[in-house]
Amino acid sequence: MIEGFSHATVLTLMSELGEHGIRKFHSEQYFSSWLRLAPNNKISGGRVLSSKTPKGSNRLKTALRQAANAIANLNNTHTYQTFLIELHLEKVEHSQYLQQLEN
Repeated sequence: MIEGFSHATVLTLMSELGEHGIRKFHSEQYFSSWLRLAPNNKISGGRVLSSKTPKGSNRLKTALRQAANAIANLNNTHTYQTFLIELHLEKVEHSQYLQQLEN
């Protein structure tokens, strides 16, 4: 059992993605675009003309959002907080590593 994922969330995931599941997307960018989470950037001449997130919703987007909220609202959020701290530290370490490479 995955924390935050109910049986309904798993069924929604399976029904929306189909038999090939997540493998049909080339990368996480394609998946987030398909969920309509990524902004639709319109760029012309190096200027950003628009960067709105497309309107529309699907059941999977709603189910994943509810699962994320359920995880965030757990009484024992120590594991969630630890995960976020580790993710932040990895990001900081990666940016420091890139800065060292530039110097």
